[in-house]
Amino acid sequence: MTNAFVESLLLGGVLGGCSTGLALAWGRVRGPWGTPGPGAAEGAPLVPLTGGHGIGLGLIAGAGILERFPPAGPVPAAVVVLGSLFLALGILDDLHRPSPRLRLVVEAIVGAGSAFCIAPVLGGGSLLMTLLWVLIVVNGTNFLDGSDGAAGSASLGSLVAIGLLGTGGSAVVGGLCAGILVPFLILNCARPSRLQLGDGGARMVGAILAVLSLPYLYGGRWVTAIGLVLLPVAEVGTTVARRVYGRRRLLVGDRQHLGDRLLERGWSPRQVATVAFLISFCCASLCLWGG
Repeated sequence: MTNAFVESLLLGGVLGGCSTGLALAWGRVRGPWGTPGPGAAEGAPLVPLTGGHGIGLGLIAGAGILERFPPAGPVPAAVVVLGSLFLALGILDDLHRPSPRLRLVVEAIVGAGSAFCIAPVLGGGSLLMTLLWVLIVVNGTNFLDGSDGAAGSASLGSLVAIGLLGTGGSAVVGGLCAGILVPFLILNCARPSRLQLGDGGARMVGAILAVLSLPYLYGGRWVTAIGLVLLPVAEVGTTVARRVYGRRRLLVGDRQHLGDRLLERGWSPRQVATVAFLISFCCASLCLWGG
């Protein structure tokens, strides 16, 4: 699958460069905007939260192209459907900031509907298991987004490993999504950051990873599935444990996620992003190669 990975990676890079440029231009004019990430200079301008818009646009264009090639199979359609739904949900979150409880309820409804649609397409599996997996990976990826570049770099590491060592449509789509992410990360990791994922982008990238790891979950390869999304799963696990142990409300956010703690210890956002990429790539590669 190396040739297919390289071709899809290059295709994603071209599409991602164009769509990210459009998203940056749109965000500068129309927003929404967010505060600069940790480490930004005091008085730095607001940053567009439209990185997810660009990734989504590139994904839709790329999936439309890949649908014409049999090796891709049904994976591009499943990625686009689930990714687009969570992108739309996240954009509404960026614009209106609903309560955590309402957000979770809507996520569960969206996840249940999408699980009903994509589970049979990807080889079948328990709808409840699919729903829980999607919610864990989506929210875990969003938790990682507290530091510029962390969520995107962690996702990039997993996508590159899937593209190099995966099989069938997952490998092709992994390469495509990895290519789309690279132009965004260049802007996201700039100092100061010029573009951020926003809740929509973080949730969409998490949905992409959930779809690409689900076939392994359905096949009983739990270790491989978890290895592909190790950091998002670890984020959810440590967050739940921390809040339960501290007797705090589960749905109330905080700044004690893994990336936040590294920033508090003096790490730069780029260092956090680099480590996130390396951990994700190494764990995903070992699980795919060993599995």
